[in-house]
Parts: sequence; structure tokens; C-alpha cells
Amino acid sequence: MRDINEKQFKDSIQHKLKELRLCGEEMRRSISVIDLNNHLEESLHELLSLVDDVSNQLSDTGPGYDKLLPFSLPRLCHNLVADFARAARDKGIELSCHIDDSAEMVFSGDPDRVKAILTELLTNALNHTEQGEIILTANFSGPRSDGSLWLAVNDTGCGISEKQQKTILEAGTSPQSKTPPSGLAHIQQLIRETGGQFGLQSKPGKGSTFWLALNMSLAKQGEAGSPSLEAAYQHKRILMVEDNPATQRLLSLFLSRCGCHLDILDNGSEALEALKKSEYDLIFMDFEMPGLNGAETTKMIREKGLDTAIIALTANAGKEAENLCLEAGMNDFLNKPFRRNQIFEVMEKWLGDKPRESVDASPLQN
Repeated sequence: MRDINEKQFKDSIQHKLKELRLCGEEMRRSISVIDLNNHLEESLHELLSLVDDVSNQLSDTGPGYDKLLPFSLPRLCHNLVADFARAARDKGIELSCHIDDSAEMVFSGDPDRVKAILTELLTNALNHTEQGEIILTANFSGPRSDGSLWLAVNDTGCGISEKQQKTILEAGTSPQSKTPPSGLAHIQQLIRETGGQFGLQSKPGKGSTFWLALNMSLAKQGEAGSPSLEAAYQHKRILMVEDNPATQRLLSLFLSRCGCHLDILDNGSEALEALKKSEYDLIFMDFEMPGLNGAETTKMIREKGLDTAIIALTANAGKEAENLCLEAGMNDFLNKPFRRNQIFEVMEKWLGDKPRESVDASPLQN
């Protein structure tokens, strides 16, 4: 009984965190749209990342670093070094960042995962270095579509014995316990989840080098809702079926500048009525609506013979939730809170620059 109550409590807290995350994301996008101070936007992003971290610690499925976003690696690394600059200066340590020309790119991946890993490595280096320097380096190798991003943190600290090195590496590969991993074990888990590699070289009294290789690709031109991509959707008709006002406002904000026609409805019954009267190019459907939920609504739409792509919106992360959405007849899956570039990636996938020939967008028949 205690386990059930604890799970209900954790689920409730996670749901509230999702709502907080969603409102914060709406604020962040509003700030960006009106071009206010960049520092304010970045500070809000830090707050959102903290909310994510708390939510991840409560999750039974582990950290939710699974986003695919375009991000500037040089900007991420230089911002991190700036964050640690004062702590390094207070200890008399020189902290620098060397980005190879091959890594001076915009990558497609999860910047929060990369940042979490580098933050832990820099923290570890500062804790074990009393003089000298710490250097963050980065380079990229391999084909554009599927290469390796190599990152390393070098320090002139106390160094690590071979026995300690073995202990560190074994901690990162030990079976998961009920207690979430922390420190270097935690970042090894993050790296392992993506099929990446982790290693270290060190000698007592000579310093250490912690390195990692992450599978990464360069961002495609037009990712993250570029003007050319947005222009392709000026005449598209989009239906959103969602009962959460914050989610409604967020999607409306994302699509406000690309000229598409967006209809927003609160429940599945209203959606079925709207589809009898109007044609839509794409449907965003909340999976957990009260009353006629997203799965039931989708099944009824498919039974009527309508093949318009339906994108599930759900706060329940994980493969099981994704499978439930697809089994209901939905075409794709977005985890809340979604970001602007994720919306455009979905639109590009299911709409392209013109309506998909395989989509029957005729109104539902009675």
C-alpha cells in the first residue's frame, strides 16, 4: 500500500512539474519572440533545466534526456566555462575552452544531456585541482549525418591511481539500484544510454583527462523553424485538440508567425464535429483529455476513414506511452513540454512543402 501511495505522490509531483515546465517554456518563447535580453532568456532556460532535473529524479524510468534539438556547441561550451570562471579564478586556476574547427557547428542532439555531462566533469576537475589549469576541448569526426562528437576535460589536479580509475569505471557499469546514480557514475549512465563511450587517463600527481564520444549529427539547414521552413506552411490548416490552456497558448505562439490557420478545441467530441465540417492538413491531439480521450477520438476518426496525420501530445514520457499512441492510430508522438523546433520537425515530416498525397483530408462522413 505504501508503494502505491508513494507512486501516486511521485506521479502527482511530476504532473505539476510538467505544468510548471510548460508555463516556463511559454515564457521563454515569449521573451524570444519580442527579442528581450538574451541573458534573461538563458536564465529562464536554466530554471527549466532545473525543473527537468527534479522531474527526472522522480521518474522510475531514469533521466529524460531524449530530445533532438539543434544547438551551437561553441556557445554551449563557452557559456559553461563562463559559469565556472569565478570558481576557477577564486582558486587561482586557469580555465579555458578549445573548440576545434570541426566542432564549430550547429549539432542536432540533446544540449541538456551534453551540458549535464560537461557540468559534472568540470565540477569534478575543480574539486580535485588546486593549481594549474583546466581545459575543455571538443572536436567532431566522421560523416555529417552520423559522426562522433569528442569532448574532454583536462586538469592538472592530484590525479587518480589505477585502482581508483577501475573503481570509477566499474561504478558506471554496475546494475541500477533504487537510488539514482550521482557524479561520474551518473554521467557514464547518460553516455551509455546514447551508445557513447567514456574513458579517462590519469597519473597521481600529474592530473587527469576525462573524455567521452557521443553519437551526433550536424543540424540540417532549415531546422528549428527557419523562415524558409515557416513560409512553407502559410496556408496549412492545423487542428489542435487540447484541454490545457498553457499548451494551447504555447502552440499558438509557435505557429503565430508562419501564417497557418490554427483551430483549437478542448475535447474529442468537439473535434469529431469540427472534422465533419472542415478539412485539416494536420491534427495535434492530447492523449490524456478528460471525457473522450485522445486514443478514443483517434480510433473514431480512423473508423470514419480519415487518414490525416494525428500527432499525440502527452506528458507521459517513455516507450510504453509512445506505443499506446501509435496503437490507437496516431502517426507520431510529442512529449510535453515540446519546443518550437520539435513542432516544425513534425510538420516537416508529415506535411513537407505541400500536402501529403497519401492523406485524405476530406471532412468526416456522418
